[in-house]
Amino acid sequence: DCTVLDAPDEEWKSLALDLAKELEAILGQKTAGEYYAMLKKGREEQKKYLTICKDVEDSVATALMRAPLLNMGQFDGGAIFEHRAARTYPYRALGRRTIGYSHNDQAVGLEGAYNTLLSGEPGKVEYVKKNRKGRYYWKEKSRVEPVDGLDVTTTLDMDLMAIADAELRAAIEGRKDVKSACAVLMEAKNGAVRAMVNLMSGQEGDTYDEVYNLAIGNEYEPGNILTDLPTEILEQGLADAKFDLEGLRDARYAVDEKGTVNVSCTPLHVLRIFGGIANGGVMFDPYLVTPSASRILCPADMADSLKTALSSGCHSTAIVPHPSINGSDPYRYPSGKREFATTWCGTFNAGDAEYVFLCVAFSKPTMANAPQRDIPEKVAKGIVSKMIR
Repeated sequence: DCTVLDAPDEEWKSLALDLAKELEAILGQKTAGEYYAMLKKGREEQKKYLTICKDVEDSVATALMRAPLLNMGQFDGGAIFEHRAARTYPYRALGRRTIGYSHNDQAVGLEGAYNTLLSGEPGKVEYVKKNRKGRYYWKEKSRVEPVDGLDVTTTLDMDLMAIADAELRAAIEGRKDVKSACAVLMEAKNGAVRAMVNLMSGQEGDTYDEVYNLAIGNEYEPGNILTDLPTEILEQGLADAKFDLEGLRDARYAVDEKGTVNVSCTPLHVLRIFGGIANGGVMFDPYLVTPSASRILCPADMADSLKTALSSGCHSTAIVPHPSINGSDPYRYPSGKREFATTWCGTFNAGDAEYVFLCVAFSKPTMANAPQRDIPEKVAKGIVSKMIR
C-alpha cells in the first residue's frame, strides 16, 4: 500500500530507494532503478495495492519482510503479504489414500491418524492501536512464531509402491468387469507394510483412483483360502487385529451345525494370517508406523507344512454377499447378476527380506463366472519378476 506511511516525500523516497536495492538483490527480476521507478509511480498515483512479486518461496518472503519499508509492517510501511497454502502430493496419486489428509472433521489415512503430531502449533501476532497526528493505526506489539509439526516416518517403500501400483493398474485398466482391487506387500518377519495400493473404478468405469482403502475397510468372504486352514489358525489369526489407520473392520468367524466354516474379514486379516505362516507360526500385525508385539499363530511344524503351498501362491474365488439387496438370496442381485472376489496370497524372497504379497480383485455385478479371477496372480507375478531380477 503506497499510501500508508505518513512521512515527508523525501523520507519515503529514501526508504523506497533502499527497498529497491534489496528487491534487486532478493528477487533479481528487475534492476534497482526499475523497482524504484515502480514504487515512486505507485506513490504518486496513490495506489493502495501495488504488486511487487508473486509465487515466492517462504524463505524469499521472510527476506522481503526484513527489507527497508516492508519491515515496518502493514500499518506503518504498507507491506501486504498474502499467504496461499496449496496441498501437494510429491508422488501424485501413488498411495494417496494411505497417506490421507485431515480437513475439518475428516481424518483419513496416515495424516488423519497422526494429525496431532504433524500439525505443530500456530503462530500468534498481537497489535496495539496507536494515534499519530490524529490518525489511528495498528502497530505490532508481540509475535510468537509458529512451531513446525513432527515428521512421521512410515514403512512404505515408494519404489515398491510404484511397482505395485503400475502392475495393478496394468492388470485392471481397460477392464469393464473390474470394480476394484487392492495389493499389499509386507515383510513376514515383522509386519512392516512396504506397499499398499487401493484402486476403485470411476464413474466412467475405465479409470481407477485411490479413493477408498479396500485393504482395511472392505469386508468380504475370502473363501477357501482361509476356510481350508486349521480352525486354531483362524481363531488366533482373526482375533484382535490392529492397524495404524482408522477403519479396520472386525473379522467374523463361525462354524454352522453342518461343520461349514464361514469367514468374513478384510484383505488385511488374510495378509496377517499368511504372514504368520510364512514366519514360522509367529504373527505380527501389519503396520505402517508403530510396530506391534508378536503373537503365536500356530506351532512351527504346522506353519512349515502350510508354507510349502504358500511359496507357490494360494488363491480362491468367492461370491460377494449382499444381504441388503435380496433377502432370499444374499449372493445374487434381483437381476440375477453376482459379484465375485478373487484372493491371491504368496511369499517370496527378495534381497535379505521375505515378503508376503496379497492381491484381491472384486468384479462388477455380472452374469459371467468370476471374470476377474486372472488378475491377482498376474499382478503377483509382475511384482515378483521386478523385485527379484
